[in-house]
Amino acid sequence: MTNTTTTKMREQRDFILDESSNSADLSNLKKLISLNKPSVSDVNEEVATLIRSCCTSNDSTLIVRNLLKLSEDLLKVPMVSHATYVSLKAAEICNDNDLLIRATTFILEHNKNNSKIISNLVKILQQKSALDFILQNKQVSPHASQIIACLCESMSDKDHTQGASNQVESNGEELKKVESNLPPESTYLDMVTQFNKRCKLYQDQVDIRGTIQFDADKVTEDGQVDCKDVVLFVISLDPIKNIVATSHASLGYIQVWDMDQKKLLKKLGEGLTGMHMIWELCNIGSRSLLVAASPDSTNMNVFNHQTGELVNIIECDSPISTFGHRKMFSFDKYFGVGLQDGSVAVYDATINKGKLMLKLEGHRDWVFSTELAPHGRLLTGTLGQISVWNLGKKYKEYIIEAHTGYVTSLVLIDNERFLSASSEGVLKMWDLKTRCCMSIMQAPGNHPIYQVSMIAMNFVVTANEDGMVRYWDLKDGVERKHFQEHRRRPSNCLLNNSNRQQLMVGSADRKLRVFGSRYQSDRS
Repeated sequence: MTNTTTTKMREQRDFILDESSNSADLSNLKKLISLNKPSVSDVNEEVATLIRSCCTSNDSTLIVRNLLKLSEDLLKVPMVSHATYVSLKAAEICNDNDLLIRATTFILEHNKNNSKIISNLVKILQQKSALDFILQNKQVSPHASQIIACLCESMSDKDHTQGASNQVESNGEELKKVESNLPPESTYLDMVTQFNKRCKLYQDQVDIRGTIQFDADKVTEDGQVDCKDVVLFVISLDPIKNIVATSHASLGYIQVWDMDQKKLLKKLGEGLTGMHMIWELCNIGSRSLLVAASPDSTNMNVFNHQTGELVNIIECDSPISTFGHRKMFSFDKYFGVGLQDGSVAVYDATINKGKLMLKLEGHRDWVFSTELAPHGRLLTGTLGQISVWNLGKKYKEYIIEAHTGYVTSLVLIDNERFLSASSEGVLKMWDLKTRCCMSIMQAPGNHPIYQVSMIAMNFVVTANEDGMVRYWDLKDGVERKHFQEHRRRPSNCLLNNSNRQQLMVGSADRKLRVFGSRYQSDRS
């Protein structure tokens, strides 16, 4: 069935439903209202009768339309509280997105200062998993602040300590599963200490973004290298010398590049098994180690990227997840990875075959993204949800219902905010303390976002499935510039090298492109 035919059929159906949604007979109600002191019970009974008359059809969509029409009629009487009550009933039984938007808009427009009503509406939307959809709708956006304020208030009312205690209890079984495989407590605490140091160092690096002045209008392409195969991932090995590594779909080895000279320096893993479809790389910089992970294998190869030697093979319980990037992180001699079994595993890369240090289980699907956060926290993204973990205490602090699709990328902006990107092409900014969404950005076409990279405190770049590289201004949530250099082939990965004022973009057309963003630091 063509889209045109579907559209015409829907228009015809909507016309029929509109024609059958006649105005309710409010004559008895108006007579009651005209009395000097009408009985509240009589008025409520008459409204209940009107509601029952709206619900006589077997068509739920028609019932919702009739209820919404009744709400509008009650508003004219005027009976705002009763009109709101009927609209909430309509929203509760509604299965049509357009009608749900209509009900939501009606309630928000006429209950701007009624936190109780808005709270009831938010609960209904959450039960329907429609909160994201509603907040992104243009009709609702003028009133979105009311919903966000309600969410913030409900979050602040909760006792965080009690919530953490409940979460420890609920995750107890998950931790017991791997308890026997974990290292002694003293070794584990040393790992946590190193993780906290890495988080602090990462926060310091994030703070430097505040000194960078960026002008999207001055971005130009400064060259490219031909990688001979689809570029799945790019990672910095030495930002000062501008040495990077790229992984590929079927090349069979990792390429190490000097991007100043646009020259291939070496190949890692050529001829080894398990080197096809290397989805992501992780640089353990303090040890000159590079971990290569494939979704086709539970083994991860570890190379010394300076000598080119294979130094270890890590045996995992599950392969790495695909779709999106930044699902690996490292600190000291350890690295963590999001896996297809719905867990995040942390390994000691220096021990033969790897030593499992920690396993965070309980995600609803594959783990598609990870990010370090302040105070020794770890953010993880799965299908629709973002989880915040406390590695020191081994528990999940809370979950954010963030998207309808996969959470493909997570990026810390500063100590209070972070970004999440998704497979439905939505970019959101979050408040770490309140856990509330601060803004929503979406490019035309709803193409999945594969990776996000911060280039300045309020500027971010996204790599999209449609080949677009988009520059976003976080101050007002506006796209400032975009490129489509990849012949409509997906832009798979990003790498920002602030030392060289460069952004590198790897794509499905086998090229690694370099864009000179010409930003300057206030410290220089």
